Amino acid sequence: MLLPDNARLQHAAGRIERIHRRVDTQFGDRTVQSGRGVKVGKRGCWRRIGEIVRGNVDRLHRRDRALVGRGNAFLQVAHVGRQRGLVAHGRGDAAQQRRHLGARLREAEDVVDEQEHVALLDVAEEHAEGYEEGLRLGLKAVLLSPNFIFRPELDRGPLGEPHALGAHELATRLSYFLWSAPPDAELRAVADDGTLLEDDVLLAQTRRLLADGRSIALVDNFATQWLYLDNVLDADPDYARFPDFDRDLRPMMREESRRFVTEVMLDGGSLRDLVAGEFTYVNEALASYYGFGGVEGDAFQRVTLDPASDRRRGLLTQGAWLIAKSYPDETSPVVRGYWILENMLCTEPAGEIPQDAMDLDVEGVPENAPLSAKLAAHRDDPQCAGCHMLMDPLGFAFEGYDPTGSWRENYDSDGSDVDTQGQFPDGVQFAGAMELGELLVDRKEFLPCATEKMLTYATGRGVSRHDDHVQVDAIAAVVGAVSYTHLRAHET
Repeated sequence: MLLPDNARLQHAAGRIERIHRRVDTQFGDRTVQSGRGVKVGKRGCWRRIGEIVRGNVDRLHRRDRALVGRGNAFLQVAHVGRQRGLVAHGRGDAAQQRRHLGARLREAEDVVDEQEHVALLDVAEEHAEGYEEGLRLGLKAVLLSPNFIFRPELDRGPLGEPHALGAHELATRLSYFLWSAPPDAELRAVADDGTLLEDDVLLAQTRRLLADGRSIALVDNFATQWLYLDNVLDADPDYARFPDFDRDLRPMMREESRRFVTEVMLDGGSLRDLVAGEFTYVNEALASYYGFGGVEGDAFQRVTLDPASDRRRGLLTQGAWLIAKSYPDETSPVVRGYWILENMLCTEPAGEIPQDAMDLDVEGVPENAPLSAKLAAHRDDPQCAGCHMLMDPLGFAFEGYDPTGSWRENYDSDGSDVDTQGQFPDGVQFAGAMELGELLVDRKEFLPCATEKMLTYATGRGVSRHDDHVQVDAIAAVVGAVSYTHLRAHET
């Protein structure tokens, strides 16, 4: 016997019952033999499939995996179709996968081809496999349907010809973009009557979704992927070399960045704050590690920063990002600079990367020489100069922070002064991470790059600078016109 109903999946049964009503209309009340010797119509077969899906899907995870074949495709529902890069799909645990299962069964009216599924029941009948096997085949077909596993956006004309999304396709894309979840009842309703395609209705629904607490998915999924917020949890600095750093600081740093980005993206903040915001969120332990005063207790508090004394401003001076972009025992201007180049400026170094690109041992440079000397030798190498002339000067801005995100004035290897002088690819110079942040937000590449990252996430595909540059530039212009904020902060 299946476990009690899961409320989140009750609509799935209704979806399949609508299918069996159409099946009954087309094919009449044909019957199959049930496992108990009772004649059951095709209507009853589809109702039974609905009951199975409506039941607690934990059972399907644990015991009925044969329903979807030995390949265990059911457990891949929440992962199949993820594209490289930023995809609007939750990281997800088993509970989230179950929510996606129920939602996928009730979204589009063409989830399955009922004629094919009735044929599966007929096959089971003709081969004397019995009623239960007919249900098994029918449910397998539902769960493995491409329209169930993926979120289809079907061509309506010649293949590859651009066309507008339908109302249900738009509702699905909008909901997964802002909530990483399927459309709710209100969004489905305006998709059903087609009014979602009207600009004012679409804007109202977008604002409603952003105002809902579920929009935190933009931080937990989009921002986490774009800004690498989770990577600090896997970082493992050299604790012997940095004894002041504690493993317990890692989740605190992650929470700091999560709260910070939430304010920037959802609570009236500005995209400028992302790299130049003079505030952060810390508890007593993290504040003490950073050298801040006046914070007590385990609860996180919003604090205003004095860049001159606190030496921090924006996400790129927070421990989560600094540690994620370091090696266990030393910083890496190359890694940090490349990240800025790729994720804030959307610029790729030209040419192929040599196989020994990460080998900093250069002939004539002592092994114990400062990192800056080794990188300077790399930039003098014609094979390396093309990339390192772009990346290294950006990464030098963060040399004031050691591999654990702590402030430093000198390198501990030889006591030499830290040099944070750097420059952008076009030669504009800066000194330190905070000055880099101030200049970065006014770079012509910054807003289009941030727009490109979000558009990639929203659409679930890579952005082509050839095909999509008009949309990217238009969105960036709108964001720039409203002081780098979003529509949730503007009611006109």
